[in-house]
Order: sequence, then C-alpha cells, then structure tokens
Amino acid sequence: FFFMAESGCRYLGGLNLIPVPTALLPVSQYLSDRRGSVIAFVSFLASTVFFWNYGLPTAPWATMYGIGSVLLLTSAIFAKSFSWALVSKQPPPEHRTYVMACNGGVYMMGRGVGAVVAGYLTPGNDFAFFLVGVDAATILYIVAMWRFLTVPDESSHPGVRRA
Repeated sequence: FFFMAESGCRYLGGLNLIPVPTALLPVSQYLSDRRGSVIAFVSFLASTVFFWNYGLPTAPWATMYGIGSVLLLTSAIFAKSFSWALVSKQPPPEHRTYVMACNGGVYMMGRGVGAVVAGYLTPGNDFAFFLVGVDAATILYIVAMWRFLTVPDESSHPGVRRA
C-alpha cells in the first residue's frame, strides 16, 4: 500500500484490535476442541483469499486486505485457543507444564520466524503464497495427526478425572 507511515500504522493497528472481542465469545460451549481446531484452521486458510492482489486500485484492495486480516486474526485467536485446550488435556498432570511450555516456545518461535521471513518477501502476492503454503502445511499436518488428537480416557491415566 502507498499510505503515509502514520496512516498505515493506525490502519494496521486498528485491524489488530477488531478481532479482540471475539475471544470473549463462548464458542467452546458449542464445539469440541478437535472440531473447533479444524474449523478455525480451515477458516484461517479461507481468509487468505483476501490477500491476493486482484489488480484493484489501492482503496478497494486495502478494504479486501482489511477484511482478510480480521478474518485471519479471528481464526488465529480460535485456532490457538482450541489447539491449546486440546494439547493441555493430552499429557498426564505431571507433564502438562512441560508440554505447555513447549507449545508456548513453538508459538513464540513462529512469531519470530514470521517476522524475519516477512522482511524477505517482496511486495505483492509473495506474502499470499507464503500464507497459503503455511496454512496448507498446517491442514495436512492436522489431517495426518487426526487419530492422535483424542482426549485420553481414564484407563490410560488412572486417578485423573475428566471434567
């Protein structure tokens, strides 16, 4: 986009704040952790359609980018929430802290790697290709690991009650 830096910062900052209230929606009451994770990641992938440059003038493209950003960020909120909820139920209680720390480390590594990679992408559709590739790899990983994404029953962890 060819905005002034100050206007661009306000625009992108506002886009990052719009999805925040969605975290308060009681979505977990209606979806299981597995189903919520899959729906969030699929909507995450679908939102990348708005990042392509369709040859539009700057204002309509900025609007499409804004819609895609809000959808992507909202999906990311739910993807992270559902996947962390699912991961927190997998290990026995004595290993949960370690597993959650590993999960947090991967999350922070993703933020750092994303920031570095973004600096090397040229303006235009390269970012959209990158996002589609990451999303497709995530979906393939979830499909490959689907059978392992189950909450353990009481017989596999005696003395641990499920809520």
